[in-house]
Amino acid sequence: MEFNGVRFYFQAKVSSFGANQVIWVVRDITDKVKHIEALELMRKRADEAERLKRAFLASMSHELRTPLNAIVGFSEVLATNDLSPEVRRNYANVMQANADLFLKLVNDIIDFSLFDSCDIELNKERVELTGLILDLYNQYVDRMKPEVKLIVGRPNYPIWVETDGNRIMQVVDNFITNAIKNTERGSIIVNVIRLNEWVKISVSDTGKGIPHDMIDRIFEIFEKIDEFSQGTGLGLSISKQIAQRLGGYIQTESVLGKGSTFSLYIPYYAVDVDECMANGVASPQLNNGKKIILVVDDSMSVFNRLYELIGDNFRVLWARSSNEAFKRIQKQMPHLILMSMDLQEQSGVNGVAKIRSLDAHVPIIGVFERTEYNRFKEALAAGCNEVMTKPYSLVRLNSIFSRLL
Repeated sequence: MEFNGVRFYFQAKVSSFGANQVIWVVRDITDKVKHIEALELMRKRADEAERLKRAFLASMSHELRTPLNAIVGFSEVLATNDLSPEVRRNYANVMQANADLFLKLVNDIIDFSLFDSCDIELNKERVELTGLILDLYNQYVDRMKPEVKLIVGRPNYPIWVETDGNRIMQVVDNFITNAIKNTERGSIIVNVIRLNEWVKISVSDTGKGIPHDMIDRIFEIFEKIDEFSQGTGLGLSISKQIAQRLGGYIQTESVLGKGSTFSLYIPYYAVDVDECMANGVASPQLNNGKKIILVVDDSMSVFNRLYELIGDNFRVLWARSSNEAFKRIQKQMPHLILMSMDLQEQSGVNGVAKIRSLDAHVPIIGVFERTEYNRFKEALAAGCNEVMTKPYSLVRLNSIFSRLL
């Protein structure tokens, strides 16, 4: 029975008593029933957790082996065969692509565990979103299938927001990666636009689309449209949680056989553009107990990779150019600078000399795309403490930090 919207449970027993009488015994068993229901719910949750664990282990055992097998296999071929430079480059590119895939899988697993335990931290800063979208375009334009074109739509004015730029990149990266998987011909369009109190970043494709009954399910963990496709099935689930943590949401539209659009909405808060451009930082000071590393590089993808390597132990800041780095340093000196020597806007050597003109004793590491000993000498003469080549190696970085910080 229900009383004031609350359900109660009773147990009744009827016994005869004499010729014309009966005895009714009624017991309130509400607590007992609720206890049984709670145990049943716990059992179902335990069964679901066990199912997810089995699905996770089965998926990971396959997904992690696939790129590792490619890396090991091609490395053995490179080591034991006399190959032409072009073939070596092709094999090296395959190894790099699989290394990137392996890193993404590991990051998905880590992010999933962090979000699941509510232990993830957001690093909110002032971020310019149109530049972020251009970085993603540069990162993916050469990875398109032969009959697929990548297109970027953006306003002719900057959109500054207070958010976690790396997490935004992660969500949109997931959208683009899925679009590439599911699109054989046509286009993939990445667009950013401000809509009053929201900023919308969308990725539209002309791919195979999503069945209507799958649109909500694909955001659940381990769910994939095609069970045979590569990936953990965690990407969209993680993206949804990131959007929610940023105060936003994800919207999905799809027509089977025609394509899909995934849109990330994040809150828009007006920020001081002049302050953003300087984004100033006076002498080195610990930020939340962490030393500050300034990365000077015109590629956000490079910054993201570096952030993944050292972001847990250092406060990692980013400048797209030596001029932007100079403005930052005038306001607050970082503890160490990783300066790209291959900036498009201005020579990295000139940037180092300009920083040294401030009589700054901050350690500067000159970072090169490739080994060029003459340019190494120029960088050291300009004021670099050391030089290194990309890609960034955590072992090498830790060695540098232990000596210079």
